Amino acid sequence: MLEQKKLDEFLQVINENLKELREKKKEVDQENKELYDAYMEGDVELYSSLMVSSTMQDHVNHSITANESALEKTHFGRIDYLDQEKGEQYRLYIGKHGITKNATDIVIMDWRAAAASIYYEGTTGECSYRTPQGKMIPIRLDLKRTFDIDGPVLKGFYDSDTAANDELLIKYLAKNKDVVLGEIVATIQQEQNTIIRERPNRSMIIQGVAGSGKTTVAVHRISYILYNFSDRYDPSEICIIGSNDILLNYIASGLPSLDVYNTKQYRMEKLFEYLIGAYLPKKYEIIPTLVQESSELRLKSSLAFVQTIERWTRDEESRIIPTEEVRDKSYTFLSQESIDQYCRYFDDRSVVSKMENLNTRLAAAIKLEMDGEDANVRKEMLKKYKKHFSKNYKKRSLVQLYLDFLFSLEEHLANTTENANATEDANENSTNTNIMSSTTWSEWKKRVKKGFFDCYDLAAMALLAHGWLDEGDDDEFAQMYIDEAQDYGVAVYYVIKKRMPKTAFMIMGDVSQNINYDSGMNDWEELRQIMLPDSKDPSNEGLRGRFYTLCKSYRNTIEISNFAAQILDRSRFKTYPIEPIVRHGSPVGIWKENDETAMTMRVQALIEQLKKEDYKTIALICRDEDEAARLKALTNCVSDTGNEAVDCTTDSVTDGAIADTSADIIAGITVTVLPLALTKGLEFDAVILYNPNEECYADSERDAKLLYVAVTRALHELHIVYTGELCKLLSDCPTQP
Repeated sequence: MLEQKKLDEFLQVINENLKELREKKKEVDQENKELYDAYMEGDVELYSSLMVSSTMQDHVNHSITANESALEKTHFGRIDYLDQEKGEQYRLYIGKHGITKNATDIVIMDWRAAAASIYYEGTTGECSYRTPQGKMIPIRLDLKRTFDIDGPVLKGFYDSDTAANDELLIKYLAKNKDVVLGEIVATIQQEQNTIIRERPNRSMIIQGVAGSGKTTVAVHRISYILYNFSDRYDPSEICIIGSNDILLNYIASGLPSLDVYNTKQYRMEKLFEYLIGAYLPKKYEIIPTLVQESSELRLKSSLAFVQTIERWTRDEESRIIPTEEVRDKSYTFLSQESIDQYCRYFDDRSVVSKMENLNTRLAAAIKLEMDGEDANVRKEMLKKYKKHFSKNYKKRSLVQLYLDFLFSLEEHLANTTENANATEDANENSTNTNIMSSTTWSEWKKRVKKGFFDCYDLAAMALLAHGWLDEGDDDEFAQMYIDEAQDYGVAVYYVIKKRMPKTAFMIMGDVSQNINYDSGMNDWEELRQIMLPDSKDPSNEGLRGRFYTLCKSYRNTIEISNFAAQILDRSRFKTYPIEPIVRHGSPVGIWKENDETAMTMRVQALIEQLKKEDYKTIALICRDEDEAARLKALTNCVSDTGNEAVDCTTDSVTDGAIADTSADIIAGITVTVLPLALTKGLEFDAVILYNPNEECYADSERDAKLLYVAVTRALHELHIVYTGELCKLLSDCPTQP
């Protein structure tokens, strides 16, 4: 059989490559050790040679890893096509890793190569593909074939005219999560591939329903960009932002398998800490915003708050920096027009930077105008005007600047409210401007003064540092990927965009999963205006931002997806349609018990049942941390080896496993108890939702989003165990035990 013969040939090439690479590794490792030892003994001139040797060592190790991985699955696709420009016929086999023979002849094409996009997007007949440089290549696609390969065995294949790519994907998804791992490259869908291969300098917002593969798309886009644009982007210039360490560790753990190393990862608050670390006090503490829902948080997460910071900065600048002409005796050193022109031209510079530069310009003007004067006279004049443009400025720390702004804002809002209340025809917006009590203001300022900052405090201070203290924009990151973006208010994105105007952003999330209802985003409109401001400018095609929607869910069974959709249907906020891939499973189980003891017994019985069904990851999801701690103590939920563990993935069908700070990754079945807020971005083979009764969840939009998050964590089975009355948001959903 032709395809089995091809598989055998590829395996032979890979084994030959590995033999050569392992011999090469011995040589490189020995050379690297000798250079390192000599360098450590004091021969510093060998540093450059050591760096070159280390780079070669990394290259050899990565090549060995790629070839070893290819032994398990050499390739997943084949395309036969005619290049209509060249008139040449091609037959290409496509794999997760490109494999060459004799270091030059490509036998298996890397999935990131330009022509490989034909496999993901092309249909038989006339079509085309785009090169990374943007050129469209017209072709005639004659065959598109998908393989099911297990090591040396060809188990079958599907041609595009007899089976859709979804069919293979369904086959993978029907297995438990551990079996699915690593198959995503073979099953990237057309809408995902379009985003992955978008222009590297294009910013995007991705609205993706639960399980649509948002995180998968992001990590594969990083891999695609570094593969095709290695001359333009270094991994260290790529930054990944996540809502928690679990999510970030997972993403980081999956990147090496995609040939991506040395990227930066931060939680949102840590990003701001990194940007303004030099201005922060020696002692401070970052406090969480996850569980805060308050008038303070609603205010400082809003666009109005950060825009008010900018207005206050401009007002203070106009008060501090003199704009009158600088004239002394018969000399006019700087005219008012030249000062105004400078301030307009360098409007994006900080207050301190403007003052310093204006003082420098003034000194140069004095030297020029008084070139013929006595040196001592000129020196006295320079001394007189040395700090002319900074004479009204009182040096303040970043924290003091923030406190000064808060005092000013509190006073302004109080006056606004008083004036509005005194005016009969005051509009509604004015009368509701001051949404916080004096006690709240006092506690907020006291917390800041003591050095306790949450993410929004740090964002506000980052904007103040930009407007008052910084010397320029932050250009360290060329690409930034932000996951679970809906959990943060638009304020943080406004600040990031201001500080990084040249960065290309990929922002991913699902507004239906916003667990921070009062402070996060419940729609994308404001963010689109901030991050994609030129999206309607036809003259800027290369940089125009894009808004994409991913509506197809690859995670849940039809039964779980329908259950989740019912929760959203009962809500009034804007939702995006869910298109579940056609994969059936067990109905959602609803188990009403008499008391907590009975619930605990039901949970334990369900865990044993799910273990017997060979599910590897089981999650018990509770409303909050207290309930999770109590349930963990009651059920004694541990892994088969007796260690606490968590093994979970993100909004995707990709590989990787991660642990939080209290758990270790282990082999075998893991049972994890988690508060609902920490399940964001994760998925499990089976989920047990614990006690979602009327006392725990109200019939509100906020709780609808929380429950939607909880139930969509399950790949295959979802069970609900409760006592009392089931909450209204779940009571009408399609279920049966």
